[in-house]
Order: sequence, then C-alpha cells, then structure tokens
Amino acid sequence: MREPVTTESEHVRALRGERLPELLLTASDGTRRDPVADRTPFTVLYFFPGAYADAAAYPPGWAGLPGAKGCTRQSCSYRDQLALFTAAGATVHGISTQLPHEQRAFSAKEQLRFPLLSDADLALAGALGLPLFEAGGITRLRRTTLVVARDRTILETIPATTDVEEGVRSALTAVQARSGRPASC
Repeated sequence: MREPVTTESEHVRALRGERLPELLLTASDGTRRDPVADRTPFTVLYFFPGAYADAAAYPPGWAGLPGAKGCTRQSCSYRDQLALFTAAGATVHGISTQLPHEQRAFSAKEQLRFPLLSDADLALAGALGLPLFEAGGITRLRRTTLVVARDRTILETIPATTDVEEGVRSALTAVQARSGRPASC
C-alpha cells in the first residue's frame, strides 16, 4: 500500500512508476487521440491551466491567480524547443481543461507544431489525481509535466514551477538523459 502524500508536489512526484490509463482526449483539431504517442519512445505531457488567443477571453482576475500566469510562455517554450525534444525521441502534447476550439485558436495564434489536448471532463486528471483549481467557474489543471514511456509508464514528474522555462528545460534534460541521445542545435 502506498504512503499518503501530503502536498500536491509530493503527489505528482509519487506518480513516477505509475501507468497512464488508456483513454482518448479530443485534440485541438477535433480528432480523438491517445495522449501517449506510439511512434516515439517518450511523450512529454505538460498540463497547464489555460491559454487564449484573445486576451479578453481570460477569466476575470486570471493574472492574479498563482500558477495561472505563464501558459503562453510555457507553450511557446515547448514550441521553440520542439526540435530538441524530437531529436531526443520525444513527442510533446499540451493538456488543459479548455475546450478544443479555444485550444485551436490559441495554437493557431502561437503557431504551435504539436497538439493540444482537451481534458475538459477531467478523465486523465481524475485518473491520476492531478492538482486542480477553480478559475472563472471552470476547473483548471495546475502546471505539471510528466515524461511517459511508450508503454505508458510515468518515468519522470516535474511539479509546478513559477519558472516555466526552467520546467521546459527540466523536461528536455529528463528526456535526453533517458534517451541517451543528447540533442544539440
């Protein structure tokens, strides 16, 4: 039996070695996708509260919520480092509780080259017990990153951080260390 965890960060760390459930999430292009890629050895799943194409779409008080600010910067950091993740054998997927059309508009505006997946019904977040919060009347995911093997085993966990670029670098370092193929540009 597992020891109980006392903080959100400890819970996220305790997911290491667990397996992701088999389920499909709706991608920003409307297709249903497994969050775990079957064509690469690793998948980086970064969970984020929400990001919008139009600043007016953010819920009232969004900028003042701990952990909410930085989603655009995080997604763009993954976009800008995507070649390094790919070279190290990883697929990147962003996941939020936003609806696919909201994700699609954001993805197009920021020219993301990887899918955003909607966990609006909290199927994946609930199965893993990921940390959540409420904003604008919607349940949101706290920033968390998982590095997952093709067999669905969670290899690395990166709890929320206020430095989103550091979180992206940590995910890249974890993938490179696991792959044995440090990437360079």
